[in-house]
Amino acid sequence: MTESIITLILGSFVIWNLVARYKTINTDTFIKNTQVTVFIFAAFAVGLSMMNMEKTIKIAHSLTKDESFRIFLYASPALLPIILKVLNGYTFSSAMTLNADVIVTPLAMFFALKYLLIPGNHNLFLIVYFTMFAVALGFIHSILGGLISSFNIALVVASFFNHSIMNIDLNSMFDLLEQIGIASPAFKWFIIVSSTVVGLHSSLNSQWLRDWLR
Repeated sequence: MTESIITLILGSFVIWNLVARYKTINTDTFIKNTQVTVFIFAAFAVGLSMMNMEKTIKIAHSLTKDESFRIFLYASPALLPIILKVLNGYTFSSAMTLNADVIVTPLAMFFALKYLLIPGNHNLFLIVYFTMFAVALGFIHSILGGLISSFNIALVVASFFNHSIMNIDLNSMFDLLEQIGIASPAFKWFIIVSSTVVGLHSSLNSQWLRDWLR
């Protein structure tokens, strides 16, 4: 009985966050949330590169060995023109407009880095792309923040019942964090909690919700 009630609550929470994201996707709240989230992810990548460049290169190399991560790593600059527009105050819909910038900028950046600016230095190339990878992750987190928060909470709750969510459990999530160089259990929990709080921010501070509750 208890498990059924919790299952219903978690499912309702996911649907709630879907509605909240749809309602706020073109608002100032989304823009501000994106600015904060992208800054956090980018700061982590840049700080890691400055403090421990060898570790950053090792993480980037490990990403290239996994097919899914490798595709996202090299495709992440494709989101950069859209991300920059949102960071500059454009709404999500207007930033997603397909134009020459969206198509040409990532290609120009790839060829400039690969063959003109840092030719022959594959490690530096990976560091630059790892930073853009982190920026893209931050942007995706801002878009799917509520859903990611729901997923994080569901993982924690499911762990108490020895279940998994879509064949993923809390341990496998921690293993994934360890693969990208985060070994400390305390820091793993910090990332899960921070991700959940940041993701919930836009849902719990929505103007449409306050208007509806009045």
